[in-house]
Amino acid sequence: MNKKQRISREEIFESLQDPSDRREVIRWIMHDHNKGSDHIERIFRMAFKDEDWEVQLSTMLACVKLKMPVLIPTIKKLELPKSTNSGLTKEELNMLVGMKNVSLDLLRGTPIPDEPTKLETPEEKKDYLTRLVGRGSMKILNNAFLLYTSLTLPVYPIQDIPARIHASIEKKSNQYFLGDIELKLIPDYRVFIGSSAISYLPVKVSKLPLGTFVSKHPINYNQFILEDSMKTGDEDLVKCSLEEAQEFCSSLTEKYNIQVSIPNAESWEIALRGSNGRFYPWGNAYEPLQFDRPNMWGLKQYGNHGGEWTSNSLKDGRQIIKGADATGRVAPIQADTKDSAHCFRIILSGAV
Repeated sequence: MNKKQRISREEIFESLQDPSDRREVIRWIMHDHNKGSDHIERIFRMAFKDEDWEVQLSTMLACVKLKMPVLIPTIKKLELPKSTNSGLTKEELNMLVGMKNVSLDLLRGTPIPDEPTKLETPEEKKDYLTRLVGRGSMKILNNAFLLYTSLTLPVYPIQDIPARIHASIEKKSNQYFLGDIELKLIPDYRVFIGSSAISYLPVKVSKLPLGTFVSKHPINYNQFILEDSMKTGDEDLVKCSLEEAQEFCSSLTEKYNIQVSIPNAESWEIALRGSNGRFYPWGNAYEPLQFDRPNMWGLKQYGNHGGEWTSNSLKDGRQIIKGADATGRVAPIQADTKDSAHCFRIILSGAV
């Protein structure tokens, strides 16, 4: 192929139909480069015209990291999301305004301040946001930190596939099964989870052990406990009590000689939310509810079913239920009594 026939990077970026792919291009550029260039500038100018606000905001933050003050006039004209219809809360919309302001300050040469030890005054909060946008690495982890990481960190492909897995897990054409239950491998990456508003799971960095598998779908309970003659064809996502879910896991443990359980709240969020603190399995921007759309690890049906059992309970004895909120965000739905009925998944940790 001669030079005239080569497709430019700008043309490749422009040809990407899925906004999540365009977001990833910007985040990988930010990940792989320390300074801008002519071709990066051309891509960024295209990205600032993108209809997807995540593409635009990721590009703005990338300009700071790659030290590209040439794009200050473009950033000044950048229109931020103004409505919660974007998928963001009022607090998060205000965070984006703050990120734009400090991005412009940093590109104009404002020095990066030390990280404040507390976030009580407006000055301390601005210093925190300035250092966050300027450096990325912080000691205080909160919702602003999660929003920043979700807009800047690319999704890493699964690379550390265990050389050996438990004999009970069958691999069929790059799919994993425990009996008839399809499993997905969750990589042992450092991930960002939690929320400043959740006392039992604050914002934190976490990871799962190498060789952790989680069921692709919530368990179709009756499909496994009923005899064929008793099935009605309506067994999908039949709910059960916590005790029934735990007994089901115990039966699998005994049958396959491998530890099977329901996930705790932290493990559930790692598996369903993904790696970079995103609010929805597909990103931060609201889209019409797509509960059957696979997340980055291939898990599906994370919501629209009333929530899933976890192994954690609150101080009042109620069990934590995880799933999606009314907008589709990965979030704690509620806590419920152990004899209530909910869906559940299974987790196999360290199945190597």
